[in-house]
Amino acid sequence: MKFRHLRFALATLALTMGLTACSSSSNNSNDDNNGNGNNTATLHDESVNGDITDDPNNPLPLQLADGDNTISGSVVSPDRDYITVNVPAGSQLSGIILDEYVSAGSQSFIGVQAGSVFTEPPTDTVVGNLLGFALFGTTMARTNILPIIATGEGAQGFEGALPAGDYTFWIQETSDNDVDYTFTMQLTPEGEDTGEPASLALFDEADDGEISDDPSNPLPLQLANGENRIRASVIVGDLDYVTVNVPAGQELSSITLDEYVSSNSTSFVGIQAGTVFTEPATGTTVGNLLGYAHFGTSMIGTDILPAVSVGAGAQGFSPPLAAGDYTLWMQETSSATVNFSINIGLTAAP
Repeated sequence: MKFRHLRFALATLALTMGLTACSSSSNNSNDDNNGNGNNTATLHDESVNGDITDDPNNPLPLQLADGDNTISGSVVSPDRDYITVNVPAGSQLSGIILDEYVSAGSQSFIGVQAGSVFTEPPTDTVVGNLLGFALFGTTMARTNILPIIATGEGAQGFEGALPAGDYTFWIQETSDNDVDYTFTMQLTPEGEDTGEPASLALFDEADDGEISDDPSNPLPLQLANGENRIRASVIVGDLDYVTVNVPAGQELSSITLDEYVSSNSTSFVGIQAGTVFTEPATGTTVGNLLGYAHFGTSMIGTDILPAVSVGAGAQGFSPPLAAGDYTLWMQETSSATVNFSINIGLTAAP
């Protein structure tokens, strides 16, 4: 498969997120802290260390070190950034956090190949020769985009962390909007499980069976403190109804869209308080919903609870949601199969 314009169409539902400015220290400084206890080394900052090369045959070589490694740059058409990072023996590249994205536009492009050069041209790119790629931007600030890169449609793809070796990244903006970006590349010991026990799936249709399509008898799930992941699929005619219980002393603080795989771009989620869903799938009275939103490709890695809370015409609420029962309705109205994963975050009530 080929594409001529790298900002190919992905229908985007705008989800406003605050961008946290990421201040840069001098090159190779270890004085910053990212909030999880790891020291952060600034490997390259264009404002301090000079322009990142636009030559795919001679990328900027950077040696990653254990912990967090930040790279700051800027791109605008036709400027491109090529960076080769080395993951040393005994380590793995387990995350790429988008710390900062500042632009009048909404998203830009990142691609990766194994090796120390980038072999594909910026036009007439053969996607199958890429290890992975993604569009990244304002809706992904402060999230790990490595899983999104890993599942770029048509690319070779990969699962989990990238093992020791050289990887060359291509970063590009095809419009005349200046883009300032900062990535933090996270290095962890080889073989270390980068997942957290609290992130294990609470329910996975592939393992646990079909989620109920009966609004009067939703699938009941008990949430636990931390993260609660639900993996499922929907298609026209197949509705998913899930009742989640937020126990006393806890609050539902987030619903993060971890995965959305479909040829379509958005699907629907609605919520009501209680253990049943009273509204029909057609002729829905929106005012009887606590909230709703369309979720999809552009929201991967982001918390959609704020979007759900302000669904036009719904009752609305101010996150987080207090202890009690809430019923979720997930739906896709097209003939495109949608595989998705949502991660419901529970925290202690103040």
